[in-house]
This record gives sequence, structure tokens and C-alpha cells, in this order.
Amino acid sequence: MNGRWWYVLKGALRFLVLFAVISMVLGCYWSQKKFGQISWEQTLFHLQIVGDGLAGADAALGRSFARQMFWAVVLTLLLLAPGRSFVAMGTTVNAGLVALGKGGAIVRSLVKDWRVLSLMLVGSLLFAGKTFGALDMFEHPEAREVFGKYYVDPGTVALQAGSRRNLVLVYVESLEKGYADADSFGRNLLADLQTLSAPEGGSRIIFPEMYQSVGTGWTIAGILSTQCGVPLHSVLLGDGNRQGEMVSRFMPGAVCLGDALQAKGYRNVFMHGPYNGFAGVRTFLVTHGYGEVYGREYWQQRYGQDHMNGWGLYDADLLREGASKFDELAKSGQPFNLTLLTIDTHGPDGFLNPKCQAEGLTGFTGVVACTAGKVAALVSHIQASPAAGNTTVVVMGDHLAMRNPVSDILAKHDRRGVFNLILTPEHLRPAADSVSRFDMLPTMLAAMGWRIPQDRLGLGYNGFSAAAKQRGGDWQQRLEAIAGNKSPRYLALWREQARNK
Repeated sequence: MNGRWWYVLKGALRFLVLFAVISMVLGCYWSQKKFGQISWEQTLFHLQIVGDGLAGADAALGRSFARQMFWAVVLTLLLLAPGRSFVAMGTTVNAGLVALGKGGAIVRSLVKDWRVLSLMLVGSLLFAGKTFGALDMFEHPEAREVFGKYYVDPGTVALQAGSRRNLVLVYVESLEKGYADADSFGRNLLADLQTLSAPEGGSRIIFPEMYQSVGTGWTIAGILSTQCGVPLHSVLLGDGNRQGEMVSRFMPGAVCLGDALQAKGYRNVFMHGPYNGFAGVRTFLVTHGYGEVYGREYWQQRYGQDHMNGWGLYDADLLREGASKFDELAKSGQPFNLTLLTIDTHGPDGFLNPKCQAEGLTGFTGVVACTAGKVAALVSHIQASPAAGNTTVVVMGDHLAMRNPVSDILAKHDRRGVFNLILTPEHLRPAADSVSRFDMLPTMLAAMGWRIPQDRLGLGYNGFSAAAKQRGGDWQQRLEAIAGNKSPRYLALWREQARNK
């Protein structure tokens, strides 16, 4: 290789290394600004499983990230350009630009030193590792089998369906109990939900604290943990030969809410605004008993673009569709589970429905109040239905709020918790003040009138049972170690076929 080609090769390599450094730094800054802290499990899962549907996610986020990468290219070129050209350009403008050009020349001379470039690359990798939680895997090494000692396989439990009540389950994106703090926000943003009354002769239950454990802190993890009683961990690294099989069947060894209901003759329906493929939602649902899944692909055939936000169908339209679907299901005579997932309160900025804008709501707090009001309207519709006496309604956040315009206010609360509300014809009282995400699987079934031997499923306890009360004040801390244990028993849930499906 002659000297000219060697010079070109070194220049190209220097550009690539410097671009990698700058793009990682800008990318990390962008991620923290838009989403806040991200866990390693969340990062791995989205990199490995959620490719299908990712392109259909919020287009504004994609454009924002593209702008960051554009500036990374520009900055790289500026730092590698000959310093003399900038100084010469500066003399034709003013002395200030001359000084700027000379300062830039010093920086450019540094980045042309391979030792400096190497240090910058290592530093940016560490920064990226911290931002995306990669350093966490060195802090929590795998331990002996702990998960399996506490996991109760729902497939081995003789569940009794009782009156076979219907279930309407609404996951509200990023909904925390802290939004009800009028002192922080000037008004109770969740007032419409909190003023809903109990069904006649039944119960209205809000657990004072629903805490978020490891492996439950993003949407699909929140759904999995509450429906299967287990955390979501990435399991594909080091097992590449099984990746396609695992992705096509989402945790097939687990028996989840949809499986249990399907086995008792229930019809499972899921409705949300975004594309079905995003985050593996459709794969999870189809694997676990849901026969109908409605997402953006379906709504685009029924609604114009003015009804779509960055992710998909606005919540007001989705919840109205949910009310219509409830009426249809109630007339069928078959017991059913109607599950909905909202999206308007998704960070980083949320999406204010035009209908709520017309009502005078503004800003992100307006988005939260809007969605809470529309969910409350759905619940009121259900309670006015002839089927109300045979229907249990559960409303809860899918996880704690990530980065959004008011997340700093939420972070000031000493004990952040996920919003939860259960309205059931059953006469029940909470046995514990706090519940985990895993507890919701047996707790929801109990609220439907089901009988659960020993009141345990997955890692969860029935929140209305003596078992939940007796587990001890340190249970939340112990649960972190149990749920974080990616043990052979946990990995088997991704490989084996579930029983009783």
C-alpha cells in the first residue's frame, strides 16, 4: 500500500472513531433527555425482540434522533477539517472568529492523536454503558436458583372460576398515583378516576402502594408481570440458535392470565393504539390466549390521520372503541376479558387529544387529566350496562412514568407508586397496603370471584388474602433478589411448553 492510500485509510479510520465517540455522547444525551434512566434489561429486550413494529413508533422521536446524528457528522467533520481554513475564514469576518478558529485548531490537533482518540472512545463507551444500564450487569452477577424456590406455576394450580365474571382491564401508559397530588400539580389530575363508585353491593379497591420491581418497568414488562406473575429479562444473548424460536413464542412455558381464562372458556380481546408488532406485544398476546388483537394496522382502515398521534390512535377514540367492543362482548353471552392499553401519556412529551384541547386542557398535565377522564367515562359506561353486575374492572398504570415534562415533580415524592383501581361486584377488602406488579395476577382473578388454592400464582400473592399480609415487611426488598435471579427455572419459561393450555 503506497503512502497516499495509507493516508486515506488512516483518515477514514480517524473519522469513524471520532464519529463513534461524538454520536455516542450525543445519543446518550438525547436518550436521557427523552427517556431518563434506562435499565440494561430494557435495552437488551428492545434491541433483540422489538424490531418488528419499531419503524412504526413515534415518528417525531425518529426525526429528533436523526437530527442528533446529523450534528454528530457535522461536528466530526469540523474537528477533522484543516485548522488553517477556519482561521483564514475568520480573518475575513472578525477577530473573534480568528480566536475561535485557533481554539478549534488546538482541539483538532488533539483528536488527531490516536492516544487521545482511544481515551475518548473508552470514555464514551463507559458513558453509554452507564446511560443504557450495561454496567448494571457487572453489579448483579447470576446467583444460585432463587426464582424457582418462590415461583408457583399457575399450570399446576387448580383454579376455580366461580361465577366466571367478565374482566375489563385497562393499562394506562405511565400512570402514577402521584398525579393525584393537588399540591404538586394545582389540582388532582386523577379526580375522575378516583371518584368512581363501587358497584352496587360490591367493592372499590385502591391499594395505597403498588411498587415496581426489577423486570417490570416498561410497557411489555408491565403487562407480562401483571398477567404472568414474573419479570421480563432478556434471555437471548449467548443463545442465538434459539432466537427465532423464542421470538415466535413469547415465554411459552408460562401460564398467564389469558391462558387461564381461555381454559375456562373466556374470549380474550386486546385493543391499543400503536402497531401490534412493537415491543413483541402481539407475539406475547397470541402466545397467551388472546384471539383478537386490534392495533394501528386496524385503526388506519377506520380513522383519518387527524385521529392518530405519533404512536397510533388517540386514547379518546380507543376508549370509545373499547366501550363499543364491551357492548358487543356483553351481548354474546360468553365470558370475556377485554384488555386495553392507552398511549397518549407516553413520554417524552405526550399527545393531547384534539377533543381535550377543545375542552380547554393544555400541556402534559392536560394530557394526563384527559386520558384519566376518558378512562373514567369508559368505566361509567360499563357500570351503566346490564352486564355491570357480572363484570370486574381493573385500571392501572403499565409502569412508573419515564422522562416527561413533569417527571421531576413526580420524582420528589418519597414513595412513587403505580396507580391502581379495582371495581368488582365481589365484596372484598385489601389484606395488605402494598402490592407488587406480580401480585396482580392472583389479585385480579380473586376480584373476579375465582378461588386460588394457597392464594399464590407466579411470584405474586392474592392481595385480599392472609398470605399477602403474612409475608413480612421486608418482602419488597427480598422480592428484588428473587425477581432479579435469571435462574435455570426462569430460563425454562422461555423454552418449555406450558401446561394446561
